[in-house]
Amino acid sequence: MIFESIYTPFGDHTIDVPPDKSISNRSILLNIIAQSGRAKIKNILLSEDTLATIAFAKRIGFDIKVDENKKTVSMKKGKLIKDIGTFDCKNSGTTVRHIMSIMCGLDIKGVLDGDSSLRKRPMQRITSFLKEMGADFKGGADFLPIEVRSSRLNRIDFTTDLASAQQKSSFILASLLAEGEKATFNFKVPSRDHTEIMLKEMGINLIYDQKDSYRQILIKDKRPSEMKDFTVPGDFSSAAFFIVLAILTPGMCLKIKDVNLNKSRTGLLDVLIQMGADIDIFQKKGSGEESGDIIIRHSSLKGVNINNKEIIPRMIDEFPVLALAMAFADSKSRVENVGELRVKESDRIEKIREILNFCGMELLAEKDRYEIDPARTKKPSEVVDTSGDHRIIMTAILAAIITKRKLKLDDISGINVSFPDFFKSLKEIGYEYKCSD
Repeated sequence: MIFESIYTPFGDHTIDVPPDKSISNRSILLNIIAQSGRAKIKNILLSEDTLATIAFAKRIGFDIKVDENKKTVSMKKGKLIKDIGTFDCKNSGTTVRHIMSIMCGLDIKGVLDGDSSLRKRPMQRITSFLKEMGADFKGGADFLPIEVRSSRLNRIDFTTDLASAQQKSSFILASLLAEGEKATFNFKVPSRDHTEIMLKEMGINLIYDQKDSYRQILIKDKRPSEMKDFTVPGDFSSAAFFIVLAILTPGMCLKIKDVNLNKSRTGLLDVLIQMGADIDIFQKKGSGEESGDIIIRHSSLKGVNINNKEIIPRMIDEFPVLALAMAFADSKSRVENVGELRVKESDRIEKIREILNFCGMELLAEKDRYEIDPARTKKPSEVVDTSGDHRIIMTAILAAIITKRKLKLDDISGINVSFPDFFKSLKEIGYEYKCSD
């Protein structure tokens, strides 16, 4: 496909972003492990990732009704199906890494698989502690497909140096379904805490402590007794694309409404403000997840260095679009300790290189770090190979808008993983473009 920007707007604009993908997925997953009841999820994201999680709930016996117009999902407990055959998790790492714990905890047999991208993503970060808890897998269980056999889990003390919300959440889910007095999750660097916040709303008390150089989550409670209704706020990771686009669009002032402002997600805002971005945040009071409005104005940016391990998990999905902001700053930027980008939906460091090449710039990169110097120019490329990675596709399209150059993309269907209305949102605030084969 060839994407070409035709018109770039200016002035004041307002936009809504899609519901939060992480919270949408967890609203289904946490209700699956509840002992009884029914639940209604309002403003849920109905993307390929969340539809995979919904499909799993149906496969194991839940009665699910989806209202696409109202963006709601109603779910009710049914008779648990203990052998699900082969289940396709599509492209969703969140789905596979969480349902693996659920299957082991509820003694459900089956084979978990996914698309070519998901088959390349490491699963050992989940299967390692599940094996220690008593789970039975066929073979090494490091990559999909993975066969989950009959399991009975026991609570353990687990220590990790990996800053992964998926690992932490999956451990908590497994522990809530396991036997034993207590389980502990010991970690050094905080990560997204949506699971903990939502479990608190469901009546689960997680105990936080410090053990030597590690933070600790102590799990004594069993799984929630009742299912719970949730309302999902706007997705900050989706908002990130329009935050950066507004900063780089002359004359633009953009208001993004009702966005999730959980501090474990908004590291990008801290970095952009440090770079000189003109951003105002209006937080709304409420229980559970923090949310509010963000106003972003066109700004001149300066380079920045990122090496703080505390902030990296707070913006792990935003590094591709941040790289675009860095490319149009007035000085070089350096990013370190981001090896996790190599094992996302694609090798995102290499994909950042391709996007910068399209912009006429070079990327200096090593295993877990890279440098972006706007002065290090080269002849622009015309094509970005996205490997179907939704965040790379959208970042590449923003690069085409900002540089006003035609862009050849291998595939744009990956957008449906997290932001199906991305092109519609561009049009809503006045960006005009054309797509051709």
